[in-house]
Amino acid sequence: MTLDMARYLKSEKNESQSNGAVAVARQFAMRLIPMLHIYVLFADRMSYWEFTGGPDGSRSRARGENKTEEIKEKKPNSFESLINDTRFSDVQVLVGPTEVEYNLHRNFLAHRSEYFGRALDPSDKWKESKDGKIRLPEIHPPAFKAIITWVYGGAFGVLDHKEYLPEIYKAADYLQISDFKDSFFEQVMTALKKDSPAKKPARDCSIPEPFIMLGQLLAIAPERDYPTIQKIANTLTQYFNVPWSELRHLMTEDYETINAKALFYMIGVGLEGAQKNPPDPYHRYGQESETRGHFGMGGWGNPRD
Repeated sequence: MTLDMARYLKSEKNESQSNGAVAVARQFAMRLIPMLHIYVLFADRMSYWEFTGGPDGSRSRARGENKTEEIKEKKPNSFESLINDTRFSDVQVLVGPTEVEYNLHRNFLAHRSEYFGRALDPSDKWKESKDGKIRLPEIHPPAFKAIITWVYGGAFGVLDHKEYLPEIYKAADYLQISDFKDSFFEQVMTALKKDSPAKKPARDCSIPEPFIMLGQLLAIAPERDYPTIQKIANTLTQYFNVPWSELRHLMTEDYETINAKALFYMIGVGLEGAQKNPPDPYHRYGQESETRGHFGMGGWGNPRD
């Protein structure tokens, strides 16, 4: 065999081997492509389920809700840090007899409070609207702080301020912040309720001396709030025993900060569950009743006289 013939046969063998390898590779690829196609479809479906939460979409809704909750938690909804920020404040409020100073913002105050809306109106003749200072000598400073925190979007809870709830109510009524008063009354009602059907002693209430607190509210409340306060009295008598022995002194002494007549009337209404003929707590202790003279069928009357 010549050298040229040997080289020819060797090249033919190599080409044959190469063609065989290509054929094997092509056959493998033809089998692999459908498998890859299936994998891609499955991966795509898995990605879709990852987004939608599976065939029924339940996981995706849950995840979507969780993400929404996270967004809500991170979203700023309070401007409490702006209180007493002198860089941008444009009104000064001096609270209490010691004139505790608050550097605040007209827009926040006027938006929430009808009182501030009038006091800070440039077209009004009030002195406060011109010199940028408002004095509130009769407002309890801690009560004002609780309210102004709410005005700026901060949290308010009655149980966080249970030692001076009447002062908070007085300030909110004076400043004419109706939304705050609604929240105040609702929280008081919630705090008075309990799960057990059995009554508890008044001393077990989460609000200290709740019946005294009720009388203090009545001493400062306008008549338009009496129906709401009556609901509080109804709830209070429903869940707690009336401490008559502790309230006895209210019938014989005149307290400027407690409206005893209205208090006993509302307790009676709460105990009976009817407003026409409530029991007379004064009669219980041999006292001459003045209650019905002040709270006749024609309305609440004027219990402060």
